[in-house]
Amino acid sequence: MRLSNLLACLFFGSGLTAAEEVAFSNDLKAYLATQYRLQGIAVDSAVVSELVSAIEPEYFLGRAREHIREANFPEAIANLDIYLSFGNQATIAYLLRGIAKKHGAASDTEGACKDLLVPATRGFDLSAISGIEVYCEDEPGWN
Repeated sequence: MRLSNLLACLFFGSGLTAAEEVAFSNDLKAYLATQYRLQGIAVDSAVVSELVSAIEPEYFLGRAREHIREANFPEAIANLDIYLSFGNQATIAYLLRGIAKKHGAASDTEGACKDLLVPATRGFDLSAISGIEVYCEDEPGWN
C-alpha cells in the first residue's frame, strides 16, 4: 500500500472492516520501518509499533463514531473493542459501545448495560438516552 493510501485511510477513514484495519496497521508499521531503513536510521520494530500505536487508538475511536453515525453498529463495536484493547479507559468509548450494543440488530442488553454503567458510575448523566433506566433495570449494577 502506498503512503498516500495509508495516510488517506488514517486521516479520512477507510471504509475498511475491523479486520482490514488491523491489516492496515501492519502495512503502516511495515512502511515506517522501510522508510527508516532507506534513510539509514536504525530503528527496531518495537519503536515502529510504539509510533503506530500512538496513532491507532484515536483512529479507531474516530472510525467507531463514523460507524455509529451511519448506524453500522457491528463495525462500531468492533472498532471500539480495538480501541479499548489498547488499554484506553475513556468514558466516551464505553458510552458509544453501550449505545451501539443497545441499537444493534442483535441487541446485547447485558453488554450494553455493562458498558453504559461505566459512564454512569463516572458521573455521566445518561438521562438523554431514552428509556435507559427501564432497558437496564434488570442488569447488575443498575438497581
